[in-house]
Amino acid sequence: MTHHTREAMDHSEHIHHADHETENHKFSKFMGVTIAIIGVLIALNGDLESNQKDDFIRTMIDQSRVHANYAGYSVKYRMIMLEMEKARMTVSPASGGGIADSKKSPIELNRLLGLYSYYSKERKLAREWSESYDAQITAHFDAASGYDKAALLAEVGIVLASLGILFSSRIAWLASIVLAVLCIGQASATLVHSTKAIDSATAGVTKAEAAFLDLRKNHLETREDEMTVEAVDPGGKIRASLH
Repeated sequence: MTHHTREAMDHSEHIHHADHETENHKFSKFMGVTIAIIGVLIALNGDLESNQKDDFIRTMIDQSRVHANYAGYSVKYRMIMLEMEKARMTVSPASGGGIADSKKSPIELNRLLGLYSYYSKERKLAREWSESYDAQITAHFDAASGYDKAALLAEVGIVLASLGILFSSRIAWLASIVLAVLCIGQASATLVHSTKAIDSATAGVTKAEAAFLDLRKNHLETREDEMTVEAVDPGGKIRASLH
């Protein structure tokens, strides 16, 4: 082998090593970018999941508050029903179920019937308001679960990307890219579906709340409670003596 031939072979070998090092450097850069992107996906999905969990807890607290009110309205309804039962027991069978023989006056019976009508509606609307939160709670829970699945895909992807750098494996790198794409798809599908579901559920809660508040507002505007107190204590003499 001549001196010139040896030099040519050495030069070719140096070029081959340089090309290989350049290729490895580019591969490492691509892997680094991939890991950075997947890291952002993990952080983003974690934040979205956390927000949904907070909304889930907040909604459950709101439902508990409304349900407690419903329990109170049920107590008032049962109290009126007890008074109605007492009035029914005082009606003579000979009267054919009329109120002529009742110990209560027609005004008192009309008042009881009016309260029964109001409290039954109040209890019904309060129950519907409480139950309307179920769809909203489910929507927040499903959204949190969807973002959690997306984050899991990204976490597995970042592990594969790290293994790709460690072993210079293009297969692991490509697999991490596939998982990153699946993560984006899962998060996007969750966002679209959860936004629609939460908006629909929120509208249901708002509608149920408005129906209940309208009933309460009408009751307060008629001043029926004040009229009842005034009928029992005309002029407020008894109330004045209590101070």
